[in-house]
Amino acid sequence: MVKDLTYGEEVLRKILHMFTGIVSIGIGLWIEQAYGMAAVKGILLVALLFSLAIDYARNELGLNIYILPFLQRKREVGHLHAITHALMGALIALQFFNREVVIAALAMFFFGDAAAALIGKRFGTVKLVGKKSLQGSAAMFVVSALVGWLIVPMPIAFAMAAAATFSEALVNIIDDSLVIIVFAGFVGDVLLSVL
Repeated sequence: MVKDLTYGEEVLRKILHMFTGIVSIGIGLWIEQAYGMAAVKGILLVALLFSLAIDYARNELGLNIYILPFLQRKREVGHLHAITHALMGALIALQFFNREVVIAALAMFFFGDAAAALIGKRFGTVKLVGKKSLQGSAAMFVVSALVGWLIVPMPIAFAMAAAATFSEALVNIIDDSLVIIVFAGFVGDVLLSVL
């Protein structure tokens, strides 16, 4: 039986989450510049297939295959891992949305989601939905708006941050790794085409 993560384990998980964001966005931009967007999508597809194969081996074959098992969330046991959901979200976003919007949505996922979890778990006293708190959602919005504003115009960044915050706050069973990227990206892409 896998236990819920302690706050210290959650901090470590989110540090890795943000580090992965910096590295993956940086490598993705480099690959795009050197080889084109098709190469980025191809590499993401291979990574998704690999992640699905690991999920299959864990869940269908009962093999004990975990990357950093001590950071495994209880809800990931018997289900797709958060990495798989994030890769699906990134591929969907890259297929349908503007490049800058995708980068902003990914940044909101990597940094805003980390802020929501860390602030919400430590200071979250006003509960909204399930385990989600007002304090965590506020942190999600502020951090998402700030990182988004570095990439897209302010009104679009704020609207995307609101979409990311609502989608993160409203899901407890569905993994927010997928919904944050897709919903924030959708809102940003619609607004970018209108404005």
